[in-house]
Amino acid sequence: MRHSTKGWFIFSNQIKMAAMLTLLFMVSAAFAQTSNSIKSILNPDGSIKASVTKGSFDTRGYRMVTGKNGSPRFVRTTSDPNDKNWDASFTVAGVGGEGYVTANSGDSLLYVGGSFGSAGTIVTNSIAVYNLTTNTWSSLDTISADKGVSGSVYSIVVNGSDVYIGGSFSSAGGVSANNVVDYNTSTNTWATLGSGTSNGVNDNVETMAYFGGSLYVGGDFGSAGGSAANYIARWDGSSWHTLGSGVDNSVYALAVNNGYLYAGGDFT
Repeated sequence: MRHSTKGWFIFSNQIKMAAMLTLLFMVSAAFAQTSNSIKSILNPDGSIKASVTKGSFDTRGYRMVTGKNGSPRFVRTTSDPNDKNWDASFTVAGVGGEGYVTANSGDSLLYVGGSFGSAGTIVTNSIAVYNLTTNTWSSLDTISADKGVSGSVYSIVVNGSDVYIGGSFSSAGGVSANNVVDYNTSTNTWATLGSGTSNGVNDNVETMAYFGGSLYVGGDFGSAGGSAANYIARWDGSSWHTLGSGVDNSVYALAVNNGYLYAGGDFT
């Protein structure tokens, strides 16, 4: 019996996956029942887990794209009705990994950050934009090859055309940026918060808030802009400032109410 070759991805440990993957598509119902979905061997960004060296996997519902380094990645082509992490009202597939934070600019755009390599069917790194009017995904950065940041996004704050992004990363859009960066949607450019290698903060940004013309940043860091800053700092648009002596451990939440800035975290 001859099998069609539609819907299957097969590889062997005799073949280097990153360079010589073979795609085969098969529709035999009997074979389908004995094989696993390719979802079972994928990392959150759609790449294949290093521990997998051989096997046959059903690729239906996924398509292969080329990752940043030329290696294959698989992204979903349709929404998964069994995905408890995705609201079906969005009508298209969610992010190909974990979503940690969202922010709305007051219009039809929803910014989503996390640890992922795709959104819907597009390639984008850890930050994406969902249009609530057209129900479509796009990359925040449509110009640079990097399509986002080099690590994870934990916090997003939108102020006019400035989208501030905080998390755990060392670059954004190909620009060296330490854990916090500004993307301007009017000019489509990335800007660091500070200059040189000491821009940004020296460890994870967990939370941010925009208040009184300044961006307040909290997290796991001990310095901002190269100067000591204990877990919380303020960026005024041109330079970093401390908030007194800061706190003695990580800040995980910032909120503004009635002219006051409140901080919460793992401190005493």
